[in-house]
Amino acid sequence: MGVLLPFLSAFIRAGFLSLWQSYFSFLVTLAALIIPALILVPLLSEKKNNSTPFRFLDLPPELRVQVYSYLLDDPHYPPPPPSKAHRASALSWIQPCRRWVGRRKGGSKRCNWMFLANRQIYVEFMDMLCRNQTFHLTISPRNYNPAPTFPACPSTNAAANANPNTNRIWHISPTTLSRLRKCELKLITTSSMLGVSDPRNMASASWPLAKRVRRELKHVRGAGVDLRVRAIGDPLWNPLWVWYHACCAFKGMGECTDTGTDTPAPTSPSPNPNPNPSPEARHQVEAQPHKSPTHKQNYLEADTRTQEQCPGPRFHRITFSLDTWSPGENYMERDGSGRWAWRCMKGHFVGRDSGEMGVREFCARLYAECGVCGGGK
Repeated sequence: MGVLLPFLSAFIRAGFLSLWQSYFSFLVTLAALIIPALILVPLLSEKKNNSTPFRFLDLPPELRVQVYSYLLDDPHYPPPPPSKAHRASALSWIQPCRRWVGRRKGGSKRCNWMFLANRQIYVEFMDMLCRNQTFHLTISPRNYNPAPTFPACPSTNAAANANPNTNRIWHISPTTLSRLRKCELKLITTSSMLGVSDPRNMASASWPLAKRVRRELKHVRGAGVDLRVRAIGDPLWNPLWVWYHACCAFKGMGECTDTGTDTPAPTSPSPNPNPNPSPEARHQVEAQPHKSPTHKQNYLEADTRTQEQCPGPRFHRITFSLDTWSPGENYMERDGSGRWAWRCMKGHFVGRDSGEMGVREFCARLYAECGVCGGGK
């Protein structure tokens, strides 16, 4: 036993020395990694702060437009919720701020904060956005709560009607709406959004939803607006009713029914109340400058009168669909003269719209057989 003690003590001393050497090597390696980082980070941040910023506004307008074109996306109101396949993960910070090449539909998109730099960039960016992109406006149970069908408290209804801006569907400024060129209104409806218990006794002109759309989009003038009516299936009601009421309520929006055109009528001179004026009166009339209304003044007055009498957007196309399978419904579209016409899913002409119609005639037009597609079967 006495012979083994020296060997055991030497073995323990060698193991402790090896462990200490490994620990010391680890400390040296860690210090070699941390010390340069502590020195370089302040230097890089100081260099970044002292760098001269790029003067974007000194570029020619053509180059700024090219930069804006990479940042344009179709606006959606309200913004769509993020899908489950594109939720943020622990590695989301590795992704670039912007995809310069290619665009994927349905993916999460970051906001373009560049247009908030100053007023000039904001005006240029918004002007290009309104001229080139399509604004997608959605009405669904997510952002629209219809009024109850039973009589509510009078004070509550009076407070809601007194200030309609407190409960708006979309928060878009009138200036932006007046500059739109392309717009798509998607109407995702349920049975409760009609606002009545029995749609058979409902008048399309009294639909509260159509009145709100007319009021909030009254500044949309000269834009091509498409309406997509999508009915959510319910075993207790027929989706044909919402299609019928939407067709009757929206197809005449933005049009004047009392006059067939928005063109101002030529102004005629007012009759002279005194056919034989005295020489002094005749001299005073001839001395006054002649102020005849110009065509531009007549057009502006007629346009203002049209906006007051015929508020709301003027729709170009109305399509009908279900949230489930459907046999294929025809859709309505204006022709070159501005009249409504029914077309099949392939775009073939089916028939003219007869204006006011009942629900039976609407169903007949909705599922009318196409002469081109039916003849080829």
